[in-house]
Amino acid sequence: MELTLLSSQQQAVEEMGELGAVPWLLRMVRTTNDETNMVNCFAILLNICRHDRNKRKEMWEAEIANRTISRVAVSRNPSASQNGNAILEKRRKHITQ
Repeated sequence: MELTLLSSQQQAVEEMGELGAVPWLLRMVRTTNDETNMVNCFAILLNICRHDRNKRKEMWEAEIANRTISRVAVSRNPSASQNGNAILEKRRKHITQ
């Protein structure tokens, strides 16, 4: 939970990016059975997506390869689904600009 809150800070997002957080978080989502972990991972990914264009590109490349974000966007967990859809919407807006 604290990492989720921390991810709303620009410097924390930059440091998470430098440490390879995006692939790690996506891998965690793919392998966890814990709904809370999944929700927290997606909250962090959404914050990273909002603050770091380079990491956003990394997310899109990972999405093409694994479809992790799309699968979560249609999941039964409302919070994870909402965050997944917000990330996908950011992608759609980026493509249409």
